[in-house]
Amino acid sequence: MWADWSDNMQIIQYEQLTLEQQQMMRVLERVVQSHDQTKRQIYLSNQYNANLSMPYAFLAAEDGQLIGFAVIYAEDDEVAEISLLVHPNYRQRGVATQLIQSVKVVCSQYQLTKIIFNTEKRFMQNNSEWAKKYYIDAGSVNEYLMEWQRQDMYSAEQGSRVDVSVATLTDCDSIAKGLAQAFESTEEIERRYALESIRDADTIQYVVKDLQQQIVGVCSVDCRIENLYYLFALCIFPKFQRKGYGREAVKQIIALLQEQDSKAKIKLAVEVDNEAAIHLYQQCGFKRIAELVALVEK
Repeated sequence: MWADWSDNMQIIQYEQLTLEQQQMMRVLERVVQSHDQTKRQIYLSNQYNANLSMPYAFLAAEDGQLIGFAVIYAEDDEVAEISLLVHPNYRQRGVATQLIQSVKVVCSQYQLTKIIFNTEKRFMQNNSEWAKKYYIDAGSVNEYLMEWQRQDMYSAEQGSRVDVSVATLTDCDSIAKGLAQAFESTEEIERRYALESIRDADTIQYVVKDLQQQIVGVCSVDCRIENLYYLFALCIFPKFQRKGYGREAVKQIIALLQEQDSKAKIKLAVEVDNEAAIHLYQQCGFKRIAELVALVEK
């Protein structure tokens, strides 16, 4: 994989990652998590980036070994969210600085004017030098990373008022309309996301239907990481909220995922000020395991 690299550290950028590259990045991620006592897994796909031709992954290697990487997530035309890791044995050697410089060049080329760095509160507390260069982004809200802790098997509750099933292409218009209302977005944008999720082999796109078979909500599950289900874009559409549908839907989703792999972890992220959602997830067996923060340069 690194045959074209010299003995000195080099950084190569990619528009697509091979399975081998992703596996090596996951290995490094586990090393970093063990050292830093962090929990967050980085999203390694560019599936939701606004520009799929933009280089988004930056891999740093020395002597044929991966020692660091950075990934750009940019679903917005102006904002780039950066996730970056460096092997503990190679820190304080300018690896992160060079990765950030490479990222900034690409962001400038693609008119991504705001750069946000995603990390964990624990990392910031244990690495004070980052606090000297970065501060928490005022336009972002911290998130709790939560993990399902209960080991008992969920089954659909008797008398449940909703039914969770895998979405089909015929559901796209209803999904797009509901999400556009929920997130003050456009149906065109949400339809693209829905199509990508339904067609993606590494994503399970669920729809939540009421007793009249009307779609009242959705939930996506990323399955790219072995032994992990990551729930995202979980939403009950505005006019169907405050009916208890969310709790019933989450329990059904957990039951479905447990049927597929009872040993896999189930995680999600929720904004720290969304007390209603946090309470709902806690009722369903989730516990907070980390606090995610977004940083910008001073």
